[in-house]
Amino acid sequence: MMNKVKTGAAKVLFAVFAVALALVTGFISQVQLIGASMDGKQAAPTQYVGEVRIYQGKTTQAAT
Repeated sequence: MMNKVKTGAAKVLFAVFAVALALVTGFISQVQLIGASMDGKQAAPTQYVGEVRIYQGKTTQAAT
């Protein structure tokens, strides 16, 4: 009986910790965004990978 109580309490504690961690992470990311916009500096534009090509061959000429 005592083991079930400890297991249940551990599950609840873990769930509370997970929710608290998610809230703190979300709050910190918002603070970082607000702080970046208050600096007066514009952030560098985000760059994305547009195309990825994969070649196969023993030499460069054979692969292209």
